[in-house]
Amino acid sequence: MKKLRLSARIQSFLKKGETPEECKKAFDEAVEAISKIDGIDGVELNYPTVFTIPVEDMKEIFEKYNLKVSAVNPRFYEDKLFKTGALAHPEKEIRDAAIKFVNDSVSASRVFDCDIVNIWINRDGHTYPFERDYSLLWKNFVDSMQKVADNAKDIKFGLEYKYEQSPVKTLVRDAGRTVVLIHEIDRPNVGANMDYNHSIMCQECPGEAYEMFLSRNKLFNVHLNDSWYYDDDIMVGSVTPVSLLEVFYLFRKYDYDGWIFFDTKVVSGTAEDECRENVETVQQFWRLANNIDLKKLEELRAKEDVCAIKKMIRELLFK
Repeated sequence: MKKLRLSARIQSFLKKGETPEECKKAFDEAVEAISKIDGIDGVELNYPTVFTIPVEDMKEIFEKYNLKVSAVNPRFYEDKLFKTGALAHPEKEIRDAAIKFVNDSVSASRVFDCDIVNIWINRDGHTYPFERDYSLLWKNFVDSMQKVADNAKDIKFGLEYKYEQSPVKTLVRDAGRTVVLIHEIDRPNVGANMDYNHSIMCQECPGEAYEMFLSRNKLFNVHLNDSWYYDDDIMVGSVTPVSLLEVFYLFRKYDYDGWIFFDTKVVSGTAEDECRENVETVQQFWRLANNIDLKKLEELRAKEDVCAIKKMIRELLFK
């Protein structure tokens, strides 16, 4: 059973500093705290949100505590210019600025020898009927992503969908649309960053959604969390353990070897305790997934014996 590559959310650990010295001290303390959690090998960085000190200082601190940067995520909402759209915006000047914004995050990722940049599509779309030309938005996004991908062939870009944000109807809001978009962009370094909550939000079966990307070798990165059917970002396995087990079964089936990032927020308790619980949960579910009798499962599927399949999974989960 191979070791999972697990990544933490640095925002949960990072305190605010007023001066450059305080910011560097806070960043050092956050990374040190993360490094003490068994099973964590890296962190994801939202750009420019957590770039509170010079990038070379950040690199030095990560090396000091032997942590890798698993992904860099450009956050369009950090710039008011992108309030009504970014990579798909009708205005070329804004699209060009969005492309530059992504390119800047790519430059930052290379400092850390990180080859994953996740594109959360949270600014492109529409809110009202007749507001936008849907085909034009789609074409603009495809064109922008082709330029981004061609500019950085050494980087894998993971597209992250979400059912709604601002605008209300995001351009890419489910797994099916994302698969079509990846196909039309048609670049080997463009795939998916799959967020578990976002699949639940749009009433998908998470396992089915993950397999859409795994079966096409297009799952570049994973965000795990859990949800009461919105983007709750609560601890992994809190609400939907059976669906979570199916996702880990699929990781085993397709030999997924990418990063798993804990996209969860501290609601109660400490950041350290929450992160440890996430680590222990995924390690336990990974062991359970590796204990599934694959031959028996296929035999039961062939018989369409749903009751026996449920019993097998129940007995595995609740020994």
